[in-house]
Amino acid sequence: MSQEGIKAKVINRQMLTDNVMEFSIETYQEVKVMPGQWALFLFEDEQGPFQRSYSIVDQDTDNERTMLIFAIKLSDHGRGSAVIRKTQIGSEVMIK
Repeated sequence: MSQEGIKAKVINRQMLTDNVMEFSIETYQEVKVMPGQWALFLFEDEQGPFQRSYSIVDQDTDNERTMLIFAIKLSDHGRGSAVIRKTQIGSEVMIK
């Protein structure tokens, strides 16, 4: 993955439990991942830029795109959780 990050689009988000969200993104390029790997999300909020890492629970790759699925535990006061909760299907995110 490049130093600048990889642009991806949110294609699904659904609550699995009261505090765990399945969060799926699709990259605009092929990304090779290994079991147990994680992705670093590059976020920005009113406090400025920050990063959070989330484990990849599933993936599907074709020649041009990769779908990555995450199961993200949301915390009540987490900075990353606040951004994830606000991010809608169709939004773009950056990962490393």
